[in-house]
Amino acid sequence: MNWGYKILIVYGAFVAGILFMVFKSSTSKMDLVTTDYYAKELKYQDKIDEKGRTNALSEEVKYELADNKIIVHLPKDFAGKK
Repeated sequence: MNWGYKILIVYGAFVAGILFMVFKSSTSKMDLVTTDYYAKELKYQDKIDEKGRTNALSEEVKYELADNKIIVHLPKDFAGKK
């Protein structure tokens, strides 16, 4: 096989691959905007804030199950708080 045919095959495979990716990306449904995006963003920000507050604790919240009761051991950060 001549090197010219090899270049033609590689070029053809590249074009076919690009066309396949364009076809797949045009048929996939991906909505980036919703009607109530602001409310959803606020809910997601609440989750981010919860994780940040949890990571800021001095130690983990521990729990144990004894005699059909759940005992929760809170960190010292909660001493004197309800």
